[in-house]
Amino acid sequence: NPVENIWSLIVRRLYTGYQSFKNEDELWAGIQRVVAAITKEEVLTCILSMEDRLLNVVQRQGLYAQ
Repeated sequence: NPVENIWSLIVRRLYTGYQSFKNEDELWAGIQRVVAAITKEEVLTCILSMEDRLLNVVQRQGLYAQ
């Protein structure tokens, strides 16, 4: 799922270096900073990877796709 991949990207970047946040406002500012830095190419990569995953599921007759 491309949305899950983008959320994963956000979380990884948000907590790089084991960063922590003192309050909700700091967390929200961090999320906004990370989201603003995501490139169109990164989003496109997540979207286009979905086709390969779907083909993998079909080839594996519905089994877990790697």
